[in-house]
Amino acid sequence: MEIEGGTMDLAGEWTLRYQPQQLAGEKREQHLKQQYLNRHPAPSPDLLAKLQEGVKISVPCDVHTGLMQAGLLGDLYAGRGEEDYRWMVHGRWIFARTFVIPPDYLKTHSRVKVNGREVGTTENMFRQYVFTLHQRSTHSGSNSQTTAAVPVSSMSGSGSAVPVVTSGMGSSSSVQTRAKPILVEGDNEIEIEFSSAVDYCQEQASTSPYPMEYTYGEKNRGWIRKRGCDFGWDWGPCFVPCGIQRPIRLVAFSEFSEISTLTCHQVHNLKKHFVTLHLSLLLTAVNKMNAVFSLELKLKDEFASLSSVPIKSALEAGENRVKFQMEVSKPALWWPRGYGDQPLYELSLTVRGESEERRLCVDLGLRQARLVTKPDDVGESFYLEINGTPVFAKGANWIPPDCFDGRVLDERLKGLLESAAAANMNCIRVWGGGMYERHYFYELCDKLGLMVLHDFMFACSLYPTTKAFLQNVEKEVQYQLRRLSRHCSIVLWYGNNENEEALDFWEESRSNRDLYVCDYFKLYYDTVHATYALEDPHGTIPFWPSSPSNGMHKWGKAGDHSKGDSHYWAVWHSNKPFSEYLKVCPRFCSEFGFQSFPSVPTLRQVIADPDEDFNTERDPVQVTSAAMEFRQRSPAMGNKAILEHICRQFKMPNSFENFVYVSQVLQALSIKTASEHWRRCKPTCMGVVYWQLNDIWQGPSWSSIEYDGRWKVLQYYARHFFAPLLVSSLETTDGEVEVWVTSDLASTLALTLTVQLWTWHGKQIGQWHESLKAEPHCSKAVWKRKVKDLLKTNSLYEEEKERAKSFLLLSLSSSESGTSETAAATEERSLKWQSQNVHFLSAFKHVGLLPARLSLRPEQPKPVVAKTLRQVSKGKEAGSVNELEEEIASSAAEADVNDLSKVPVDAEKKEDEQQGDGENESGDAEDDEGSGHRQQDAIRLEVVNESDEAVVPFVFLESAAMKGRFSDNGFLLLPRSTRRVRFYPQAPQPGALVRKRSGNSSSSNESALAKERLEEEQRKRAAAFLAQCSVTSLRDAYASRSSRDLCGPQHVAKEQ
Repeated sequence: MEIEGGTMDLAGEWTLRYQPQQLAGEKREQHLKQQYLNRHPAPSPDLLAKLQEGVKISVPCDVHTGLMQAGLLGDLYAGRGEEDYRWMVHGRWIFARTFVIPPDYLKTHSRVKVNGREVGTTENMFRQYVFTLHQRSTHSGSNSQTTAAVPVSSMSGSGSAVPVVTSGMGSSSSVQTRAKPILVEGDNEIEIEFSSAVDYCQEQASTSPYPMEYTYGEKNRGWIRKRGCDFGWDWGPCFVPCGIQRPIRLVAFSEFSEISTLTCHQVHNLKKHFVTLHLSLLLTAVNKMNAVFSLELKLKDEFASLSSVPIKSALEAGENRVKFQMEVSKPALWWPRGYGDQPLYELSLTVRGESEERRLCVDLGLRQARLVTKPDDVGESFYLEINGTPVFAKGANWIPPDCFDGRVLDERLKGLLESAAAANMNCIRVWGGGMYERHYFYELCDKLGLMVLHDFMFACSLYPTTKAFLQNVEKEVQYQLRRLSRHCSIVLWYGNNENEEALDFWEESRSNRDLYVCDYFKLYYDTVHATYALEDPHGTIPFWPSSPSNGMHKWGKAGDHSKGDSHYWAVWHSNKPFSEYLKVCPRFCSEFGFQSFPSVPTLRQVIADPDEDFNTERDPVQVTSAAMEFRQRSPAMGNKAILEHICRQFKMPNSFENFVYVSQVLQALSIKTASEHWRRCKPTCMGVVYWQLNDIWQGPSWSSIEYDGRWKVLQYYARHFFAPLLVSSLETTDGEVEVWVTSDLASTLALTLTVQLWTWHGKQIGQWHESLKAEPHCSKAVWKRKVKDLLKTNSLYEEEKERAKSFLLLSLSSSESGTSETAAATEERSLKWQSQNVHFLSAFKHVGLLPARLSLRPEQPKPVVAKTLRQVSKGKEAGSVNELEEEIASSAAEADVNDLSKVPVDAEKKEDEQQGDGENESGDAEDDEGSGHRQQDAIRLEVVNESDEAVVPFVFLESAAMKGRFSDNGFLLLPRSTRRVRFYPQAPQPGALVRKRSGNSSSSNESALAKERLEEEQRKRAAAFLAQCSVTSLRDAYASRSSRDLCGPQHVAKEQ
């Protein structure tokens, strides 16, 4: 291994060894009893012997994924892998490797156990630790050092007294000279040992005079500073991983270190169009010296820049915090998505010594963020104000995307956050049971205009307040505030998740409330908030004590809807109907949710038992099967809640596959009901952030995006109910339908509202038009009618019968230019704004849906007819997924090749459109802005309802094999209507046609041949896609069999 440019890469082959837990006497008996009660299998003797001897692994990795890559463990998520590998949370894991130090290269500053000597310990995965290995004087009398570095988030083991390597993320100790050097010329061994986090927590808890209660997972997780969800949660498994999950390297320097942390606080004067940047950095100098600092700030993609005069500063030996100030006039301001652009500046910082130079370049967005809480008629406001403009927050909660963070590549983070942006979200809440994410996550949020509401990492638990614990937390908060301060997307810090509310969770804290309130105050007020106030004295990122909370030093009921933010869980946890959402109007709802199952293709990835599958008659998968109940982690309700709500809304699905589909429709309707209502409550309510955006594994949860990135129905619906212009409806208690217009736009729009009354048998029996204006940022009722007048009934009995036969279609479109004052508003007015919605007049279990014939085909070709997935029609039994795929493939093969070539793979951007009645546009002016999808990769399809009478609700397309998303899904189709849809593959596809501009090129014959080759690739791609794509609807999912098949198999044996 060579050292290039002062850096030695220590990634690559390491040896991993396991030391089993050594217990004796009573502790051993307790441990064996616990293992028996938990039914956790032990490792085989052969595997144990191999691990004790040592296994070659490739770092970065954690223990679980390293052994999986080495072929010693199976798929960690498949079957009951969580239980099969629970033994791994006990005992010690040791990472070791040898590296070579060339002669005259002993210049060390590090964080390790090296050559058998212990150089330090860690106790917090959210901090950085710096341990000195060696400091050597040169002939001139000056010193030189070397740093071994690995990101601290990788050190996910326990906080016990074991030496580990960390870097770049946290508080650093000053450099200390050791009497005897640790590094030697030639071979050196680095060793990182992890002890059991579970055992550490138990040991610490045993010293406490009173209990620290928690909600989920392994016991006493609050005693260690580690991801809370590593110990299990109500949406994910318990693996308690440890390991080195980020690159590790050895860095040499003779004068000063790399710039470890750049802090940026911005103070705005909006009236004078002026901002002052308060900058500081941490730099470790080997000796007392002088250094020259220079700053340059320029708007990205522009040449003009603002440069500072070089500043000469004296550095002391050890760690130095150097401060600067820079003033910017008429800054280009950063705005949340939907409120303006996201211009970013490039800040370059250069440090020069006598022989060394360090340079750091970061992107900055300039914006002012305020949390406005002031008394009003309802109670007290709670909203974010960006650059002086109130912002309605629309988004979802973020959890770690994997139990093993090392498996989360940048592409995965990018796909999830771009999906949020594509669904018209403008904010993400980083939940406190996870982790502070890597810089790339926040850089994406900066670019996409996604505001980040960020918890400090405390969730659903009581925490200790020992002196050592509080000092540990203080250093964590200090580091994270400094590290993340430069990201303009972070606009709010929460002290914790639900821990103020948790004081009333348990009998212990209720019965001795004063004791636990004092602990709460010590941790969150005297430590977390006090550190925040010191680190950000200007309050450039606002702080709120907890989520939910009604404010600093206000000890009323957490989640009071008249003030602060709220978590509303009455529908899920208390089993209330969806109509319960309409009874509350929180000031800002930062959590609410409803579960659904992931798609069948996702579940297939983790069904390990060959006898328990989707298409077997021996033991087919059902909602009550062992495999599905194992993956359900919601402790009280879970699958029971989904089934009960299905009974309220729908007829029973006829197969497990259809149960999955209906569960997703149900989830989408739940969150849609709440989101639309709380947007109508604007400006009393100014935030809707549902639980949750993403998944940590393949199982039922509250997510709108599955583990592998597949969109659920909810994610498609979010794109509509979070659109800047929304038409929605509600029915009052006295039987009146109200139609509302809600706008987040800065311009006044002239709009036309159309309300149509349809029967489920395809007849339009009423239509109303209304011209109106929507003022900037408004929400108002624009149309009202009594249901009995719409249906022309004279009694409740008749009304109930007619309700089951009818529904309302709502359509809103901009009809002419309105008025505006700003350039952004002028641009808004130039766009064609549309919003569509459906108002259902009864539960679907009372609706008699007609069977329909749906076709799935390329746009405008000869139709390729596809049976609806899991079709149930008169005299027919349900066909299998494989049968459907075969029929579509056969149809595609028989279709005219020239027709398949018409699947548009087009670089031109066009709006979605629907032929026939009942247009259903996205409501978003830019369909894929920020989505990360290339238009030339899109496959354009049509879904056709060929029925003369049947109205088809909740039409859902699914790609079984090709990963990606559709432009829209879960929509309603009227008779003889066509819905045009695009499919965007996750990865660029071969055969994508890119239209080139005319100019000097090869001959026309060569161009024609090239085009022909591209079109041939397109034909192959389109045919392959159609062969694995399916379409289903609600009518298809309804039961037509006996009650013995309730939520059971799709495949049924034919009668003899």
